[in-house]
Amino acid sequence: MLRRRRCGAGSIDGCDWSGGRFGHVGLPVTAPLPLSEADKSRGIVAKVRFLPPESNERTGMGIVSDTFKQRPDVLVGTGLHRTCAWGNHAAIHAQGYQYLLDHDGYALLLGVDIHRLTSMHYAEAKVGLPQAVRDIFTASPDILLDYPPDQWYIEAGLPPEDAWGKIQAEADRRGYIRHRRIGNANCLFFKAQDVVQLYEEALKTDPFGLYGLVK
Repeated sequence: MLRRRRCGAGSIDGCDWSGGRFGHVGLPVTAPLPLSEADKSRGIVAKVRFLPPESNERTGMGIVSDTFKQRPDVLVGTGLHRTCAWGNHAAIHAQGYQYLLDHDGYALLLGVDIHRLTSMHYAEAKVGLPQAVRDIFTASPDILLDYPPDQWYIEAGLPPEDAWGKIQAEADRRGYIRHRRIGNANCLFFKAQDVVQLYEEALKTDPFGLYGLVK
């Protein structure tokens, strides 16, 4: 989650949009918290604390998401990768991104890049990540004793190469992404399924190479 999303890098607001329907991810976690020297010496590269679903504390998703989900006409989903939705088919969109992907919905990333595209995880769920890739990010048992996994999300490593960054570069090369600016924010607009499909195919054909690992 964190290693690919690059939490803390610039703005962390993003949304997915489909026709007259609007869905917005709202992860119930804090922004990435500062790492102590002890954390760094143990190999921790990122940590966030889970928030209660009903919490009004600022989350790691930024002010756009936090404000949007509090509107009285917005439906809020459940789970770690919950979505918030407004408008046509809001009840379906609040269940996740599958409907958007199946119906050629668009993603609009505001001030961030592909590392904020939650629907990329759908490719991982469908195809799976090799255990060798998962092991890179997994915290050791002694770290988890201090950071219980029901309260914290911890990452303890980074892959040799930025897999999601490669997918964005390939999507750009194929002309899938339109780049614009809104105020000071660089924005990316594209069909979500086009980009997620690239990731899915890469995971099927060469997941180790994608992450810079020797098989």
